[in-house]
Amino acid sequence: MAAYKLYAVVPLILSFVDDLTNWYVRRRHRRFWRSDNDSDKNFAYSTLYKALVDFSKILAPFLPFLSEEIYQILSREANPSAPVSVHFTDYPAFDAELANERFEELHFAHDDSELAKISAKPSFAGIKAKGVEYAKNMKNISAAIAGLDAVKIRDMQGGGLLSVCGLDVDYSCLMIVREVAEGLAVEADENYTAALDLKLTPELFGFAVCH
Repeated sequence: MAAYKLYAVVPLILSFVDDLTNWYVRRRHRRFWRSDNDSDKNFAYSTLYKALVDFSKILAPFLPFLSEEIYQILSREANPSAPVSVHFTDYPAFDAELANERFEELHFAHDDSELAKISAKPSFAGIKAKGVEYAKNMKNISAAIAGLDAVKIRDMQGGGLLSVCGLDVDYSCLMIVREVAEGLAVEADENYTAALDLKLTPELFGFAVCH
């Protein structure tokens, strides 16, 4: 940013948008929409509010008008004493006091290949549900599904199709099989995979003794 090489920064901004929307907002719907107006709900909104205000400041050099609109709605309407424009504010800087050391133990990845090896088996119920032509070609479809590699499986998870005998086979025709890496407990749905490291450390033994 000091050299105004925006092309080096934009990919990081896009990655942040994905993390904020998919990892923070989507995974915390219950906290945002719960009926109780308790501290947990307020903390969730406060965190999101600060993230969006700071993000409007980060966006300012790239999208000056959009960032100004976001800033005016979030900051100026709520606090008239705030700087009159996002372009008059300081660029956000890392604040060590806001860091939560517990999250250093969490690792986020966009590729779960290190957690589990995936393969696919045919979902006979899913194939039959597609219609008579699919049922007639059950053997060919099953063989094609059994031969899928991880790349094609992930493509189908994202909406891609597999063409077999002129028929479009989608993700509903698959049963995903995961071979979990040793020492991990893994759960997954169509969009996310979560893994828990089962290795026992001296610190964990200490916590167990305390409890």
